[in-house]
Amino acid sequence: RDVAVTGVQTCALPILIILINFSFVIFLKPSSSSNTKVLSKEECIKIYEKYNKKIIDIKGDGITGKIGIQIEPDNCKSSVYYNILVTAELPQNYTMENSSYAEYKYVGSIRNPNDSRKYLRGSGQLFPAFVDKNILPDNPFDFGSLNKNYDPNNEYLSSTKTNVFQHSWRSDYTFKKDSLEELTSKTLYEITDGAKYMQKEDLGDNAYSYSLDTSKAAEEGNIIKSIQLTYIEK
Repeated sequence: RDVAVTGVQTCALPILIILINFSFVIFLKPSSSSNTKVLSKEECIKIYEKYNKKIIDIKGDGITGKIGIQIEPDNCKSSVYYNILVTAELPQNYTMENSSYAEYKYVGSIRNPNDSRKYLRGSGQLFPAFVDKNILPDNPFDFGSLNKNYDPNNEYLSSTKTNVFQHSWRSDYTFKKDSLEELTSKTLYEITDGAKYMQKEDLGDNAYSYSLDTSKAAEEGNIIKSIQLTYIEK
């Protein structure tokens, strides 16, 4: 399964606009890496010794990132962390009710170029970065509220523009001998327009709650940019 970061925003009266960005975890479609075979402890120890704590660099046109792999030696359960910075000229494409400025609502995902968009992975919102635009997190085995590192002053609450975006997620599955090959076969990174997939809920008293359906946007949304990825093992 993939674990991604998304956000919910609440917009109130035009005189006083309150925007709250809650970072939380959602569970997406199961990983294609999962199967019913149970690996023996001896098999797992070999995989653990070879792949645990492995770090892989991600490169592409306007993309820099890292993958960090953590594996449990007893059962080969793994957590694979992705942290990516994307440089792209994207217009601010969605304006919330009672707001005087537009925001960035885009979704990033990866897949094997031979697969359809049904089999994409890591679909998640691209968070705008306003500081440290070329610096990846120090810890490659973490993700989550990392978008706050790139926007300490909450500039997403204004009309401030940027061309750098942060995308992070975690994939959880049983790591097998061919898992690294499968991981690095996903060489196509796609940015899709998420504005059409914003969901607005009327809370009453001229207040609204907003969320972005990242899975649907990644599978069905208009592809703004496609980027070829290269993986470099360390």
